[in-house]
Amino acid sequence: MMDDFTWHLRHPLSTIKEAHRKVQYFIQRGRRGYADCDAWNLHGYLSSWMPDALRQLRDGNAYPYPLTAKLWEEKLTTMIEGFEALQRQENLWEEGLAPWDEQAEWNRLDSKAQTGLREFINHFHNLWD
Repeated sequence: MMDDFTWHLRHPLSTIKEAHRKVQYFIQRGRRGYADCDAWNLHGYLSSWMPDALRQLRDGNAYPYPLTAKLWEEKLTTMIEGFEALQRQENLWEEGLAPWDEQAEWNRLDSKAQTGLREFINHFHNLWD
C-alpha cells in the first residue's frame, strides 16, 4: 500500500489541486463563515464545532433571565450532549455502520440528539455571553 508521501510524489497535479481547494475553503470561511464544502454536509459541520462553542458559553458568567446559573448550565450541557450525539451518529455512518446495523445505539443517540436540539431551539435567542 502506498503511503501519503509516495502518493503525493506520484500525483503532483492532484496534490496541487487539493492544496488549492484547501486554501480556497480557508478564504471562504474567513470571508463568510463557512466554505462550500461545509454546506455539502452542514449538519456534520455544525456538529463538529457547536459543542465547543456551547462549552464556552457554559463556562461564561452570563445566563438568561429567569433561569438560574445552575439551570442554564444544565440546559447547555443537554445541548452539548445532543450535538455530540449527532457527531457520534455521523462517525458511525462514516465507519460503515448504518442505523439498522446498530439499532439500539442509534436510537439512544437519536433520543439524546433530539432532546439537545429541542433545548437549542427553545433557547436559541439566549445563546450569548
